[in-house]
Order: sequence, then C-alpha cells, then structure tokens
Amino acid sequence: TQIGQLTKLITNLSKDYAGNTVDNPIKEAYKAVGEKFEKTEEKKTEEREKDEIELRQFQTWFRQLGLTLEEAYIEFMGELEVYYEEEKAQVEVCTEYLQRKLPPKQKDPGTFTVPVCFGNV
Repeated sequence: TQIGQLTKLITNLSKDYAGNTVDNPIKEAYKAVGEKFEKTEEKKTEEREKDEIELRQFQTWFRQLGLTLEEAYIEFMGELEVYYEEEKAQVEVCTEYLQRKLPPKQKDPGTFTVPVCFGNV
C-alpha cells in the first residue's frame, strides 16, 4: 500500500514538474515590450506637463511680485559681481602670502658643539 501511494505521488509530481515548459507566443513578448515603452512615454509626458504647470505658476508668482525678468537679472548680476570681487580680493591676499620669499638655504655645518654650563662648574 505504501508503494502504491508513492507511485501515485511520483506521477502527480511529474505532471506538475517545472521542467515541462510551455512555449511563450512571440506576440506576447512584443506586447510586454510595447507596454513598457508606452508606460515610459506616458511618464515623460506627465513630467513635461508638471514642469509646464510649475513654470506657469512661477511666472504668475513672479508677475505678482511686480518684477520683470530684466530687473531680476540685473539684480542677480550685481550680486554676482560683488561676490566675485570679494573672492578676487581673497585670492590676492592668498597669493601675496604664498609669494613671500623664504630665507636662503645655508650649507650644512656638519658637526658642531654647543657650549653648556651646568651649575658653577
């Protein structure tokens, strides 16, 4: 009886064995690639739409401030110029410090003695 049960179990396992493959139709593979491509295109268009909406919101916000792009650009360039002038001054100080000349090298004296006096000796 146990041997009969084992044979039934083995035959059932062989039917469900993953080694029995079924060919995937070619059209399904193309369909999967096409769907993936369509999803990426949809994401790109959604991102573009979001960017356009943000740009419009920024432009309306900018207009509400009462500034034109030219005024903002001039102000920005002025700040940038001040920043570069400060940086240039720092660079000049650093180069001046680095260009200080070191004292000339002396020859090696070889051996020398240092006179030392301990106590009253």
